[in-house]
Amino acid sequence: MADTYSDMSVFTGLKEWAECKPYIDGRADIDKAAAQKLMNVSTLAGISIAQNGTTIPHALSYMLTYEAGIPHGAAVGAFQSKYLRYAEKYRREAVLEALEFRSTEELGEYISSLAPISVPRDLLERSAQSVMNNTAKLMLCPYAMDDEIMQDIINI
Repeated sequence: MADTYSDMSVFTGLKEWAECKPYIDGRADIDKAAAQKLMNVSTLAGISIAQNGTTIPHALSYMLTYEAGIPHGAAVGAFQSKYLRYAEKYRREAVLEALEFRSTEELGEYISSLAPISVPRDLLERSAQSVMNNTAKLMLCPYAMDDEIMQDIINI
């Protein structure tokens, strides 16, 4: 569902988020300008979600949040890098460039360093099955989702 307008909000938000990494990971103290930039990023994310919806990482996160008490953002983030791994090459590279990461593995390591999570495998399996049964959510995925890809994504 991406188009010119959603790309404007998505990529502007991703680039601003990348500028905030020192504040996010604690290398720098958050000042007023950084706080404003983080609010801009949050707003741009909300605009993007309102326009295009969410897809697999978001859907996988709900059971982790509801049943294991994992904060929603951490739960979504846990699946993000492997989900991105399967995107079309040009799209994956554009996202990684905007975020200032060289690979999906580097992105995954960064997210995990910020919010490491551990949940029982059966919870991941149930979450995956729930998403695989959600035709509407699968239709929002920009590539064909199958059991093999899903198993890789949930292997956190």
